[in-house]
Amino acid sequence: MACNAFHSRTAEVSLFLAALELLDEAVSDRKVVVLEAGPVWGYTRAQAESCRHAWRNDTVVVLHPIDPTCNLAAPQPRRAVDWCRLAHKSRELKQVVEGGSMWELEQQSSLAPAIRALKAA
Repeated sequence: MACNAFHSRTAEVSLFLAALELLDEAVSDRKVVVLEAGPVWGYTRAQAESCRHAWRNDTVVVLHPIDPTCNLAAPQPRRAVDWCRLAHKSRELKQVVEGGSMWELEQQSSLAPAIRALKAA
């Protein structure tokens, strides 16, 4: 049972690292992020590309799982996002998770305030 818990945690960390990398790529490399809903409700990347006219001028593109014309990262009133800073923080956090210490993650990373809040709860 402990082995399964270990593999589950490893998968969670791998998924977290992949999400951080994808965020950085979406901002730094202008990679289009497609949130896949599966073959029944979703769409293919080719179908998404055919809707590029709807979001081609947006800085960051994260497409809705069932609507490839809807960019979830599009600018919204009262929601200012500093995408460059977010990508920078993503890269920093990925470096800490991959090669830093647990102390660094808990005390100095951008996750530190959230970790402290969870410990206090």
